[in-house]
Amino acid sequence: MRFINKSRRSRTDHLPLTLLFSLLFTLTACGGGSDTGDGASESIDASYQRLPTTITVNEGEMVNISLNVTGQGSEKIKFNWQVDDSISFSGQGSDSISFLAPEVTDFDSITVRVDLDTASRGVFGFTGEYVSVHVHNIETVNEGKIQPDNTLANVTALNFDELTVGSSWYLEEIAIMNQPSNTISTLTNTITKNSMVFIEGTDISNEEITLTQCGAITTDKIDINNDFLKTACTSGNRSLTIQQTDDKFRLNSLCDNEVIAAATFTKKSNDRLTGNARMSLEFDSFDNIAANTAACGTVVTVETKGYDANNNLTAELNASAISLMTQYQGRALLLSFELLQLPDGLSFLRNSTDTNVNSTARVLTSVLPEINDKNLSRIGTLNFDFDSEIKNMKADFDFYIDSETGNTEHVEGEFTIEFE
Repeated sequence: MRFINKSRRSRTDHLPLTLLFSLLFTLTACGGGSDTGDGASESIDASYQRLPTTITVNEGEMVNISLNVTGQGSEKIKFNWQVDDSISFSGQGSDSISFLAPEVTDFDSITVRVDLDTASRGVFGFTGEYVSVHVHNIETVNEGKIQPDNTLANVTALNFDELTVGSSWYLEEIAIMNQPSNTISTLTNTITKNSMVFIEGTDISNEEITLTQCGAITTDKIDINNDFLKTACTSGNRSLTIQQTDDKFRLNSLCDNEVIAAATFTKKSNDRLTGNARMSLEFDSFDNIAANTAACGTVVTVETKGYDANNNLTAELNASAISLMTQYQGRALLLSFELLQLPDGLSFLRNSTDTNVNSTARVLTSVLPEINDKNLSRIGTLNFDFDSEIKNMKADFDFYIDSETGNTEHVEGEFTIEFE
């Protein structure tokens, strides 16, 4: 039996290759079954194509992978396939398999391996193959819209019984708006703000709530009936719906029955909490802020997405801002980060000016005028934990600030922020 590798492409650069190998084996059948009594023999003269290094597909797409084995006796060759993530596939034992690319939230990579089945080993030579299948998320403009909260019941009026004065709530505000574009069919901005607020008072007759954001001094008044989200419809009719359970309520602003903004309040405690964050801050020249110092954390994200004429996502640009407010020597101190990405992974922090926009960090406090609201002097880092997410964030940071004294102040620390 002769086995020839016909592949003309390498696993890395797909350039033509010379013949990899040519092997000859003979399979001899011993014993009866022949009218002549002679030992029967058959040879396998087969060839295959090597798998590519990678295959890129979209979620929900059928993935077909084949060695394309051809030649004499090829039907007798059995292969053993393995697919990551316990994905079901068809074609085990043959030279080809098929499976449906799974749904993914962003991007995923699946490894597919193939080797000779045990029964076929020794019959002819074969080197195990593998391919990485890259699965991309296909988001449509409808998926990018604000989704309803099906865990909450629709109500005609807000029940104020759970809105006790002094209670602490997590507030998530989200708004989406379309923007005109000359190059993209649909361009949307989705702005999400997560913070902690305290209820300072209620006016049931006028359906109003007075709030203070954690770390702020001034109060805000919410008029339930007049859409405090301040949204407007470019076309169609605007309306407001209310959803509520015992410890959670949501206000939805709609244009022609499509939610364009929503505010979700989730009760954390009946008491006024010291904050929803913990932080530490270490300086070279000043007093430090000890580990686990209480703080008020706020996170804002902006996701800009472009969709083509088929309403499929084609372009995306993200940014975020993180602020932590705490007390330092009897005065307020604000630690802020402005990122050109969503708060995830590793961010490099740089000096940011009007002509050079970068991810950056700042310390603002009247107690330290030497470094108050000053630019960074060299590259720093903000590193989010592997398990960190918007609702439960954890990170450490390290950066340098230009001081008015002419020195460079090294600042490092860590923080956690919770919204659930």
